[in-house]
Amino acid sequence: MKKHAFCLAVTLSIAAAAAAQTAAVLTLDSCHKQAIRMNPAGRQAELYPEMHRIQKEVLHTRKLPQMNFNAQASWQSDVTELPIRLPGLDIPEIARDQYKLWAEVNQLVWDGGNINRQIVNDRIDMLININAVKVENYRLLESVNQIYFSILSLRENEKLLRAAMDELYARLQNVRAGIENGTMLPSNAAILDAEITGIEQMLTENGYNRAVALYRLEELCGIENIRNFELEMPHYEELPAPDTRGRPEFESFLLQKQRLSGVQVLNTLSRRPWISAYSSIGYGRPGLNMLSNDFEPYALLGARLSWNIHDWGKMKKQEEILVLKEQIIDTQLETYERNQRIALQTLRQDISKIENLIAADHRIISLRKQTASAAAARLDQGIITSSEYLTDYNALLRAELNLSLNRIRLGQAKLNYISTSGLLNNFTKTIEK
Repeated sequence: MKKHAFCLAVTLSIAAAAAAQTAAVLTLDSCHKQAIRMNPAGRQAELYPEMHRIQKEVLHTRKLPQMNFNAQASWQSDVTELPIRLPGLDIPEIARDQYKLWAEVNQLVWDGGNINRQIVNDRIDMLININAVKVENYRLLESVNQIYFSILSLRENEKLLRAAMDELYARLQNVRAGIENGTMLPSNAAILDAEITGIEQMLTENGYNRAVALYRLEELCGIENIRNFELEMPHYEELPAPDTRGRPEFESFLLQKQRLSGVQVLNTLSRRPWISAYSSIGYGRPGLNMLSNDFEPYALLGARLSWNIHDWGKMKKQEEILVLKEQIIDTQLETYERNQRIALQTLRQDISKIENLIAADHRIISLRKQTASAAAARLDQGIITSSEYLTDYNALLRAELNLSLNRIRLGQAKLNYISTSGLLNNFTKTIEK
């Protein structure tokens, strides 16, 4: 019988070990990749280049011949007349109703570089839009970070609560045995029962909070049955040097300034003359001979020059507005970098503070374990009451919970520092289980 029991125990141990080895593990890095892949707004980054390509083709069509077909019918109250009368010469009177059909072709010869500059500006707009998607994706990753670490905290909290419940159940059995033997009062069991019920309530609330967090992570990452995965605790070694220019928001300011420069160049180019060639073929009455009342074909060929030589100071005022806009962006950039420096320094201090707290947690737990162990022995002997024991045990439980949560807080603080520096994707590493 003992042999069979031993074989069964070995079999169960091997099966448990195999299940642990094959358990699905989910890392923060994989959550990041899935969140970016599943983000609907992320697909915009593929649409903006296509929009730019089409817009570029549209602008290039302005360099091609522009063809128009026109028709016109009119009546006028007066016509051209020759103020002479010659004997024997009949000078026809021009008809007052006139008709004209003509096709016209215009070819741009030189536009002062306007079209090419518009293409460049449109590309800058495309980069601004793509960078806006990067900003949104980066903020999405920060949301994933927050949810991921909240799940880790809730998981650790559940582990400690269940360990506390197991401990209290064991003590309750001893207390009930003491009650049966007449060495303990029934109130001791009632106190432990009440404490166990309180822990059950906390486990219920913890479970609901964890379910909500898992649902949010599942929606953001598009991972089905995410509760079946084991979330791995990220680990970060050396932190990068403070960098206020790594986030995509910083690039947004640079692109906005580049866009203003492009607008200023385009405004300057718009003051240059435009030269185009044109040709026209038509049929109408009158044709080019204004003294003929017959329908006649005609043709024209020529060149045009268009030059806005005076704009009443419009260009100067537009340049002043652009300068003011650039100054506004400079102040926004300066404020952004200052806030980044403050945030990074604050996170550095938080990391140092939590590391010191963890060192103190280890010392506190060591002392609390000694006290709780002694209290448990005295409770089993009936020397102290359950209330007195719970005072020492809860102090140990709080110390262990603080250590567990501070470890998670440290990992999250380091990740926040990396994220604030704009290097989130470069430092995602995990501990091997």
